[in-house]
Amino acid sequence: HTTLFYAGANGKVNDRGVCIVPSPKYGNAPVLDLDSEDMRCRNDDFSTDNIEKCPVAAGTNLTVVWRHIHNSVKLKVMSSSHNGPCIIMMAPLESNGKGDAWFKIYEEGYDASIKKWCTNKVIDDDGYLDVRIPENIPSGNYLVRTELFALPQPGTGLNSQHYPNCVVISVTGGKGTELPKLYSIPGIYKFGDPGVIGPILTYMAPLASNGEGNVWFKIYEDGYDGDNDVWAVDKIVKAKGYWDVTIPSDLAPGDYLLRGEVIALHEADRIYGTDDSAGAQYYPGCARIHVTGTGTAQPTGVAIPGAYKKDDPGIHYNLWDGLKTYTIPGPPVYVPGSGGGNVTNIVATNSSVINAATPTISSTIGSSQSSSCLSKHGKKKKI
Repeated sequence: HTTLFYAGANGKVNDRGVCIVPSPKYGNAPVLDLDSEDMRCRNDDFSTDNIEKCPVAAGTNLTVVWRHIHNSVKLKVMSSSHNGPCIIMMAPLESNGKGDAWFKIYEEGYDASIKKWCTNKVIDDDGYLDVRIPENIPSGNYLVRTELFALPQPGTGLNSQHYPNCVVISVTGGKGTELPKLYSIPGIYKFGDPGVIGPILTYMAPLASNGEGNVWFKIYEDGYDGDNDVWAVDKIVKAKGYWDVTIPSDLAPGDYLLRGEVIALHEADRIYGTDDSAGAQYYPGCARIHVTGTGTAQPTGVAIPGAYKKDDPGIHYNLWDGLKTYTIPGPPVYVPGSGGGNVTNIVATNSSVINAATPTISSTIGSSQSSSCLSKHGKKKKI
């Protein structure tokens, strides 16, 4: 968590809170709802009448400083696990930030040359960031919206964390007469905007096993298309969360767990355990299905946890190095007709019915008591 404490010009800041729109409802907590009016300034209803205006000449820097909490010793700015961009926007003060009023003046994301996000740089710089106010805007009074965008648990808009604050400034010496194209906040971000990047995998196991032991066999995987620069997750986002998985046509009838999994790689350049704030993130979920048909195959399985190693090339992977290849972790996909050993006896219970002769299932992930199917905050310690 973090919030804006100080603002000023050209490296010199005022006392705490001067020129800054207060956010008493949130404190240092993030905004999670992309459609909330709080996305503007972490405050949905405020007046700037009694807020001092920081003078900043056009073409010079606005200086802002973030802090976790007042006099924090262990965590001065924000958690180092909060990786993401810095985004700065402006709006004419008379708009109070409502409607199509905002234009972007600064953005910084991931710097591959030093392997750091903008939020990492802000932490390294003791919470400070200098932002140049454009020369070609009209002089006048403005809201400046500062935002640190954290991606610790991405995947949907509700999992991204937004830390907006607003500063009231008076711009002098502006050489322009018109503003650039303006946008509305909320409205600049949408649910489903890409956040997670990584592969999608699907496993099955006999229901009677409860997912324990060497029982999981892979039936589907999709990783990275380097020719078109498309990840499997990009396809799911485009399909609004839906995907089809084919059940092997020779599979023995009975009850199974079907385990869908997304692996997020945005922090996989570091190994979990070596750096407990980073590492690949796992989003598994299980559905219970009943397979019908005349097949006899009972494929050999692997154990989960145990199918992945922390230094597997598909687990320890630097997404930001411009790589065009990716090795999907885990065992190979089971191919119908390839055989396999008997992993367990199957006990029939009531489940969703899937016919292996017409075997496509549109997956909706539910829940199971099996530890192989659960994920806490998208990250499992054992792989």
